[in-house]
Amino acid sequence: MGQSSFPGALESQWIPLDKNLWKVKNYLDFLEARRTLLAEAANTFLNELLHGDESVELPEELPALVPALAGDSRPASVATDEEEGEIVACRAWVEERGLPEGELGYEVRDPSTGELVAMLDVAWPNGLQVGLSQPVALLIDEERETLDAANQAGFRYFTTVERLKQYVETEVLAGDLARAG
Repeated sequence: MGQSSFPGALESQWIPLDKNLWKVKNYLDFLEARRTLLAEAANTFLNELLHGDESVELPEELPALVPALAGDSRPASVATDEEEGEIVACRAWVEERGLPEGELGYEVRDPSTGELVAMLDVAWPNGLQVGLSQPVALLIDEERETLDAANQAGFRYFTTVERLKQYVETEVLAGDLARAG
């Protein structure tokens, strides 16, 4: 899975499409490119509002952002630029191995009320091998409540990129080799 499976997904989140920027060594360049994309989108939107363009429609993401900016107490996902860089690099690493890239900011909701319980940094809700492995999540510097919510939702979670990579190499990819042989 990747860009071809979800056309426009990266653009809708203002992620630079230059895959070279997704490498850890280019993290600062990635942030600069994303900052530019976000600034251009914000300026375009504000300019359209200023000039009274009634055709302007708010993006679907905006309602989720507004409460967070107003001090909403919903669980946060990514807290720092450094953490975001680790997650972006990890997703790219996973995808380079032929596995799904994972969903950023995956929401865990209470099944009975639909209330947001936790937001996972990045998750593979169908497993790293769809149908063959359990749901997996990467949770960097998260509170105990988020870890517990992921666990209760059936996710096997990892709190460091290194542990997730070790799991992928020793259990997921090794399992592929064993099934192929």
